[in-house]
Amino acid sequence: MIKNKKAVSGLKSPLNFSPGFLHSKKAVSGLKAPCFFPRVLPEGEKAATQTSIILLIGMVVAVIIIITFIPIGKTFAEIVINTFSSDDDKVEVPEELEKDLTTLKLKYQPAEVPTSALENINKYEETINEAAREYGLDPNLIKAVIIKESWGQPYEVSTAGAVGLMQLMPDTAIELGVYVPPTYEKGDCVRGKEITCNIIADERFDPIKNIMAGSKYLADRIKDFGNVELALASYNWGPSRVKNNCGATFDTCKNLPEETANYVPKIMGYYNSLTA
Repeated sequence: MIKNKKAVSGLKSPLNFSPGFLHSKKAVSGLKAPCFFPRVLPEGEKAATQTSIILLIGMVVAVIIIITFIPIGKTFAEIVINTFSSDDDKVEVPEELEKDLTTLKLKYQPAEVPTSALENINKYEETINEAAREYGLDPNLIKAVIIKESWGQPYEVSTAGAVGLMQLMPDTAIELGVYVPPTYEKGDCVRGKEITCNIIADERFDPIKNIMAGSKYLADRIKDFGNVELALASYNWGPSRVKNNCGATFDTCKNLPEETANYVPKIMGYYNSLTA
């Protein structure tokens, strides 16, 4: 029957046939494609199908990202607002500290903050806020200390050997976990001998580590003495001297050196200007 071309001209898609049968063009001219023949899509339909697949994949990826990274219960609008809001930059000052600072603002007159110093410390705004949150401080108090101590200069070195933005002495820095080269000898890395300073190895020259360590030291002194004035005095004069020479308030201090007597009012003056 296969040899009879006329006999097969009207056949429809047989399920069983010999391979030789397919070589006869006339024999298959009337056949419809068997179910196992893949259909070739037209170019337009093919492109549309590819686009649909890409869009579907994109939607799946988007859903996964949303489920993974967006907290349940937050709308997209809330997320956008929070992303661009400055509320995250605000620091909540502990209530007790805030009361003390508010009282001191009435006691001390504002002191002018030089533009150059303000520009310097503004470079470290993010780190200052981080330190304030970490140790429960007012960021403006940290800024006021930095202005008084170093004018916002990270490479400032004192005649006593204090270094950096918050002027950390070697022993204090080491206690706070800031590395100071053990190769320093007495009198090394002081004002006038800056050439002996190892600004790479000495971590006191690192603005971030200096601010974090100095802020912790200040916060610890506030906890020790219970008020800001005595804490500032101890930052400058030393905790043991303050304990031995002062009572419950700064005004009761005896044998107070002129530097410390001017130090506390100056910092509070800067603080007043920064919070005005």
